[in-house]
Amino acid sequence: MKKTATETAALLDAVKDPSFTPGARDMNALISLLDTEDENQQRRIFDAIVRAGSAATPHVLERLPSAVRPVRGILVKLIGRLGQSSQDPVIAGALINRLDDPDLKSRRNAILALGRYPLPGVEGTLLDLWNHESRIDHRRSLAESLGKIGSDAALEALHAYRTDDAELQRILNRAVLMLERTRARDRMSAIRPGVSPNRPLKIVAECRAGVESILAAEFNPTWKPRVFAPGLVRLQFPEPIERMFVARTMLRFGVELPAARGD
Repeated sequence: MKKTATETAALLDAVKDPSFTPGARDMNALISLLDTEDENQQRRIFDAIVRAGSAATPHVLERLPSAVRPVRGILVKLIGRLGQSSQDPVIAGALINRLDDPDLKSRRNAILALGRYPLPGVEGTLLDLWNHESRIDHRRSLAESLGKIGSDAALEALHAYRTDDAELQRILNRAVLMLERTRARDRMSAIRPGVSPNRPLKIVAECRAGVESILAAEFNPTWKPRVFAPGLVRLQFPEPIERMFVARTMLRFGVELPAARGD
């Protein structure tokens, strides 16, 4: 039901309160009110709809296909925000459908929003668009999104791209760095127990309190075992880590790391 002038004015007054969360009955009116040149008012309405969360999603999805610019671009950005926490594949699909939108703002907002949806198929879709995109501004958005959700395929594509555009190059450099860090975190590290370290390791072995001297006696004297706290023995260990397990009273052990600079 369409709001009266009095109801509309009350709704516009309500969105000024940052704690106001609209109900379902207000949603269509708020979406219509996004069509304003008043940027502050538009931002307040946008934020209010976001606070409504999943209750707003079906209303925005329903209005999106028939929306005209500039409201369509705002709704694309809005639906991207609404689905971010749930990672709803329906919303991701709605965003993908906007990637060939004739409205450039809608396309850009869809590209940027998809950078928060690491769902199956999203990276491949963005990579396909990357390989065919001619607009520098959209390449910037694509590089930003791929840097957030991309895999090795995205890393390879972005690393190989050459451009004279300084801003695109800045975004590319940052995206490649993010992807390389993600790949490094995802790689599993392993200790080769039969290989000697390059230099003696500072080891702290743990045992039950009261048997520290027994644990220290179990270690090779050349490892310089020394009781330094209840239940703890420190030693310099130059041999393959598998030889630590000769100590039957040891519960566990760890390797001391050097202190960071400035500590």
